[in-house]
Amino acid sequence: MGVGEDCEPLRLALCRYPKSVMMGGKRYRTKLPGWRFHGFSKTQFASLHGWAHFRRCHTAVIDLLAGIRRLGLEVAISDEGDYWPGRSLPELRRNLDEMNGIVAAAAGALKDAHDGEGGGIQSPIFAHRDFERLEAEGEAKAGKAIRQAHGRISRLLRKGTAS
Repeated sequence: MGVGEDCEPLRLALCRYPKSVMMGGKRYRTKLPGWRFHGFSKTQFASLHGWAHFRRCHTAVIDLLAGIRRLGLEVAISDEGDYWPGRSLPELRRNLDEMNGIVAAAAGALKDAHDGEGGGIQSPIFAHRDFERLEAEGEAKAGKAIRQAHGRISRLLRKGTAS
């Protein structure tokens, strides 16, 4: 199910598991008795279309999962955007900007490391209208780790072309 442009599809599953299964003539307990529900969607790149679009997509997924809870199903909601459980839009925005910055800085470093080696690095984050700002902020936040990764990748690429 599509949540919005540049979101991964929302995948939902509702399954009923048996208490045990037979395999090779032996009975094994599944440890998953009863009904299980699972769903996920990556919404981060909806931000390529602005905050309002991202906010609508992200909160729609959370609202749907929270609504399923009201139907009586036990649903554990894990939100990397930190919107759930407090439903704080400022916290969601802060987290989105931070994650976009780290992804932009890492993608930029990979691209820089790889460009001289004849290949191309692709990432949706390159299409973000604020890519340069996000990359600079991500570099400021996680620059040391990104520079270390950049150095390792550069060395690996040089080794690969030396063979």
